Amino acid sequence: MSKTVQEIMEVMGKTVEVTMKLERKNGSSYTHIADITPEDINETRYYFDGALYRSVMRCLEVKLKGDWTAKAKKGLLLDSFKIEATHPEGDSVTIGYGGFYIAEAPEYDAAQNLTSVIAYDELYQSMRPYTASLWQSGITVKNYLIAILNKLDINYDANSFNLMANADKVITSEKYLDIENDSTEAAYTYRDILDEIAKASGVTFAFKNSLGGDPFKLYCIKPTESGYVIDESNLRSVTIGAKYGPVKGVVLSREPQEDNVYYPSNLSDSQTAVKISNVELIEDSSNDEYRKRFAKGIYDNVAGTEYYLYELDSFGIGFLNFGDIFTLKVCERTGGMIGDEKEYKTIFMRTDMTVSQGVKEKSKLEAPQATSTDYSAAESASDKLLKKAMIKVDKQAQRITALVKESDDKYSEFTQTINGIKGEIVDTKNDLEAKITATASAATSQYTALKTEVEGNYVANSTYNTFVNQTAEKFSTQAESIKNIQDAGYITEERCNSLIEAQSDKITLSVEQNIKIGTRNILLNSECFASFAPTKYKVDKALIYPSYPDTYVPSRKYSQVIFTADSTGGDTGITRGIRFVESDILGQSTVDKVKPNTTYTLSFWLKTDSAFSHPGNLVASSAIYAGEGVKVTLDTNRSTAPTLTTSWQKYVLTFKITGLISHFYIMLFFTDCLASTQYRVDISSFKLEEGNIATDWTPSAEDIDQSVKAQISMCVQKDKNNNLVSEINIASNLLTIDTDNFTLAKDGKMTCTGATIKGGTLTSSDGTDNSARLTIAAGTIRRYFNNELLCYYHASVPKSQNRYECLEYTNGLEIVKKQNTPTDIYYSALFDDDGFSLRSNHRSSTPMKVSISSTTDWSYAPYSSALRSIVEADSALIVSANRGNNNLYLEGSEIVMCGQLTLPHAIGADSSTSYVYVVADKKTGQIGYLSA
Repeated sequence: MSKTVQEIMEVMGKTVEVTMKLERKNGSSYTHIADITPEDINETRYYFDGALYRSVMRCLEVKLKGDWTAKAKKGLLLDSFKIEATHPEGDSVTIGYGGFYIAEAPEYDAAQNLTSVIAYDELYQSMRPYTASLWQSGITVKNYLIAILNKLDINYDANSFNLMANADKVITSEKYLDIENDSTEAAYTYRDILDEIAKASGVTFAFKNSLGGDPFKLYCIKPTESGYVIDESNLRSVTIGAKYGPVKGVVLSREPQEDNVYYPSNLSDSQTAVKISNVELIEDSSNDEYRKRFAKGIYDNVAGTEYYLYELDSFGIGFLNFGDIFTLKVCERTGGMIGDEKEYKTIFMRTDMTVSQGVKEKSKLEAPQATSTDYSAAESASDKLLKKAMIKVDKQAQRITALVKESDDKYSEFTQTINGIKGEIVDTKNDLEAKITATASAATSQYTALKTEVEGNYVANSTYNTFVNQTAEKFSTQAESIKNIQDAGYITEERCNSLIEAQSDKITLSVEQNIKIGTRNILLNSECFASFAPTKYKVDKALIYPSYPDTYVPSRKYSQVIFTADSTGGDTGITRGIRFVESDILGQSTVDKVKPNTTYTLSFWLKTDSAFSHPGNLVASSAIYAGEGVKVTLDTNRSTAPTLTTSWQKYVLTFKITGLISHFYIMLFFTDCLASTQYRVDISSFKLEEGNIATDWTPSAEDIDQSVKAQISMCVQKDKNNNLVSEINIASNLLTIDTDNFTLAKDGKMTCTGATIKGGTLTSSDGTDNSARLTIAAGTIRRYFNNELLCYYHASVPKSQNRYECLEYTNGLEIVKKQNTPTDIYYSALFDDDGFSLRSNHRSSTPMKVSISSTTDWSYAPYSSALRSIVEADSALIVSANRGNNNLYLEGSEIVMCGQLTLPHAIGADSSTSYVYVVADKKTGQIGYLSA
């Protein structure tokens, strides 16, 4: 075969056939019922969801053509499940996956003519109660494992058991029998015990495919380098997350009291540690320190484990097995730009492969559920006695022991058995010892028949009631703490209801400390991101159509985002989408509104539209980007990312960012987007808030008052005369008012259409202390400077039948044309007490021309008066118009001339020339004229 298994599985266009057998297994013998051929199979789905340090069971779902319910029965075996893949060039490979037990009665769908079969691999045999003791005195962990597998008739690879840590450690007692001894229900299944052995050994138990081993044997697995390198060009999509590890330590914990042992001794809370909780296998009821013997062995197996989180969608990677370390080669991307290729080491733990017309396989790896460790609890035995409360449970002895600190060097120890309660108080300071014994007819929460015996008269009734709370109300406050113990598998619900440790105040405090509510929305324009332009990821075009009304969503508005995929990916769907960047959604280019190492919750609403192609689901793990190499950890327990549909749904993502935040993008990426295809996603009601609770949508403070950062208090009422008695207080640095007829812009510009202002004074000022101002009041316009009235414009007074408009000036009036340069001689006209003057900039090429239009309002003096004015007046203005010459001259001390000046010998002496004279007498003000 010239093509490798990887080349065949990754190539597009390969053909894939699935085969299996339907058989009945009885011990080591098999009875053949039917062959299931490719022609019988409509679709096959193979998947598992695993994690390190437990047992991993695989699932197989098959849709068979026709009705198979008469043959395929619950409990039968789908054996020798195989996939044969053939490369377009002819090379082929067959991968076997072993046998799978049918777990439920197959269902036939007549409408589709298909039979659905659900089956699990041979670990399914372990999903039954542990009812027969396999423990023997001195039995080791490894031999106990072998005894269980032999009991279940599960074949195993014995050589792989050499990977187990603590294989030779002794199990000190039987831990898992039915403590009720009523043959109805065991406290543990065989699968539970396999999980405990895996934790105590630092390994994982799982079956492999035929490429990794014998598919019919169970293996003990540690993460191992496979040598496989998967390039993103051979994937539909891939997303790389944060790095987990490297593991630096191990914590063995008893929860919920956080009674911890850790290794190595210098382990700090800043280092990554594997926390293994409530493993009864490593406990010894007579030796509280026994579990410490397991810590180093587990540490040796898990130390240094590290991997990148990822999510990918492929054409088929069925060649990998659980625990295979492989490499993803992915190009770096910054701001939508594709950079250099980078390699990421990770571990194969989850997969979901579907085979029908072709192969689609999705795989992802998420961070282990984060748990905090109280390192202060992992101290010496004497220090532990000073803890506020600790609980130890021994199921085989049917005993709960509680240690409760009361005061300095004083503690109480209470032990409850199925028959009663025993208490002991020790005060080492005062050498005081007291004992309490209580018995009950039944171990119930009511304690209806309770008898108390106090020895030595040392313990008062109030002290007893402090430690032994007898009422149903007090026990009900323990529900959360009791449930934690029950879920850990230590005790039945009935016995939990009679638990002694009643610390309701501490329980309430614990709940309050773990629920953090922010409520303040950090995002701008959060109704529907109406004013933002999204950036693109593997998309040619992305348009946003904002602010459509919809009362279903909290903000009552939504935006339509329509994006067209680019040509990458061919005819297979890959992850694509849009991003909103911090400069828009936070209003800042440098991120300081979002703080590192702080829990945030992002909530929003999404839907798609049936008129457009339907994208895949939102990639929740990639929804927040905080910068290159910055870790964003999604809290999967509190996050909700439903399947995208045409109906509105709320999405909630709780996360924490570790590292220096250089960017903050909200990235709406969707799987299964085909090349060159148009998609539409509707978005609404975004809210980013501190804490781990998504509260109801509210706009940000900036959105509430984006242009008016104001506080407005209003009280409106009317007095007895029906006049408004109102007070409106506005505290603002920018105020904007916009109505149909009146607009006040934030820059102070006011536009008023059709308005009437009655009464009062309208004042316009330049804003200085000695301001120039203009007032309009009572029909008069007044102009002031330095508080001195310069002029005002009004109707003439006193009144007459025909009133004139009057413009009065205190000191005079100057009319000036603005200078072009500081040295210009400017045009001006000046009216003052000394008279009226005109001045003109000198024009060298064109003489100044002055014209006086006649008016009937002038009074004309007789000729003799005008002539006398010329002769006798101190000075006179004479305007002469004669044929061929225009003359202007002033008789007196000087003469100013324009044009050619001609002085006649005497008025009218030259009969050949006609003259017209207009004479103004300066003294009398009379104007006369004469002609010759």
